[in-house]
Amino acid sequence: VERFSIGGVLISGDPSGPAYSKLIDSLMEMGADIRDAVRGQMLDLGSGAHREGIEVGRRGAILRVTYGRASFLLTPGADPASVEALQQNRCFTTVSALMLADSGYGAVNPTALISRLQPWLALVSVTAGNERNLPDWRVLEALDGTTLLRTDQHGWIHCFSDGENLWVEVERVPD
Repeated sequence: VERFSIGGVLISGDPSGPAYSKLIDSLMEMGADIRDAVRGQMLDLGSGAHREGIEVGRRGAILRVTYGRASFLLTPGADPASVEALQQNRCFTTVSALMLADSGYGAVNPTALISRLQPWLALVSVTAGNERNLPDWRVLEALDGTTLLRTDQHGWIHCFSDGENLWVEVERVPD
C-alpha cells in the first residue's frame, strides 16, 4: 500500500486475520474502490492487458493476467479445492510466469500442474527461515530448469512486459 498508487482492489479469502484487517483499513483510508473477486470476472487493465478471476476459494483467488503473448498465473490464494478445479481446467497450456501458492507448499502446487504449465519464470513469496521448510523440495524439483525467484533470497521482485518480452527486477542478487 505504501509503495504503489492504488485506485481499486479486488479481494477474496477469509477476512478474519489481523494482517487482512490492517490492509483493508489502509485501503479504505486511501479511498480505494474495494470489491469482491468473482470467478470468471474479467478486468481490462488497459493497453491490451487483462486480468481474469480463474478460481475464488476460501484462502483467496487464482488470477491470470495476459498482455499480448505474456501470461502470468498468480496462485498465492490457492486452496486444495481451487487447485483441483485449476487442474481440471484444460485451457491452460503454458504460462510465462507462475506465482506459486502458499510459499511453495506441495499440496497446493502439484508437480503435474507445474509440468503442464511449463513456466519460464516461477515466483515464490516465502519468509526466510520459515518453520515449514518451504518451498517444498518436490515443487523445487518440478521447477528444475525454470528461472526461480524467491522473496527470501531476492527481496522484492518486479516483472515488466511489453506484451512480447518479459523483464524482471529484484531487490538483491544472492551470493
